[in-house]
Amino acid sequence: MPTDELIEHMTSRYNKRRDAKDAREPIPIRMSDDDPVGLMFFGDPHLDSPQCDWPELRRCVAICESTEGMRGVSLGDHTDNWIGRLQREYAASEASAAQGWQLADWFIKSIDPLLIIRGNHDAWSGHGDPLEYIKTPGSLYEKWKAIVELQWPNGRTAVLDCAHDHVGTSQFHPLHGQVRQARFNRSGINADLYIAGHRHTWGLMTTEMQGRVVWMCRARGFKDHGEYETVKGFEIQKLGHTITAVFDPDALTETGFISCFAEPEEAAEFLTYKRGR
Repeated sequence: MPTDELIEHMTSRYNKRRDAKDAREPIPIRMSDDDPVGLMFFGDPHLDSPQCDWPELRRCVAICESTEGMRGVSLGDHTDNWIGRLQREYAASEASAAQGWQLADWFIKSIDPLLIIRGNHDAWSGHGDPLEYIKTPGSLYEKWKAIVELQWPNGRTAVLDCAHDHVGTSQFHPLHGQVRQARFNRSGINADLYIAGHRHTWGLMTTEMQGRVVWMCRARGFKDHGEYETVKGFEIQKLGHTITAVFDPDALTETGFISCFAEPEEAAEFLTYKRGR
């Protein structure tokens, strides 16, 4: 390719990448009506791990499936997907790598996800990522982080900053990364809800910040603490596997627009009440 043609090609390719990136911040999602809806954010499932809490996972999936107006969001790390020196961990696994993807296929299709986030364990698949083929029609699949804007016909909008994790940690605050993102607006977009997984801890916080009501959340996921966490002395938590956000676009107050729950059954009952009202 002659140099001048190569330069034109590189320029055109850059422009397309730039336009694609700009068009995805935030990604618009148009709602079909103004009925209240719920999003159940699943923390890291690690479906093929011997530490995966399958009884709780099945309970949460069943609630998501059976609740009218509820859809799932997966925050990443669907399987252990060990690579490199970590492949030795398969010696302690009760599922093969192929069975892990079989379980991921069941999980994603069961929760009818609005959004799927690619976590660090998922990214270890490289360019041959099975999740690219598992994802269902009508689902977004984004690497590490996605900013989406829910848009209702009545004009109400909600911006969600969903990440496998946000930058920043603190031993004094489990939501330090989300608070930092909300306070200092690193993405340049003010969100109404910031949520992540990754660290196998959970937390909920809402406050009024810079003239807006903001929720900051983390979902623990389903992998109970193994040898690594025990050796490091990390705190063992038992709740907050999922975080569910219920949106009421007809709410009369800002504090009534979004409600978040650590217990999925309670969230489902609240959503059902809201839709029935």
